[in-house]
Amino acid sequence: MKISVTAKTRSRKPSVTKTGGRRYVVAVAAIPERGKANAAIADSLAAYLGVSPSRVRIVSGAGARQKIFEIN
Repeated sequence: MKISVTAKTRSRKPSVTKTGGRRYVVAVAAIPERGKANAAIADSLAAYLGVSPSRVRIVSGAGARQKIFEIN
C-alpha cells in the first residue's frame, strides 16, 4: 500500500494525522538533514500503523515536503 505524506519537521509535538484516504500529515522533531527526518517519519508511521519499521520505506520525495511511502 502506498500513502502520501506531508512532512512537518522541527515540530515541538510529534504527531501523525490522517487527513483522508491514504493521506497523512506527519510532524517530527528531527531536522531535515542527511535523512534524519525521513527516518523519523518512517518510524512514526510504523508506530501509528502498528507495523515493523522495516516494512515502511520511502518511494519518492526524499528531499521534498510531499513524500510517498510504501507499507509492505
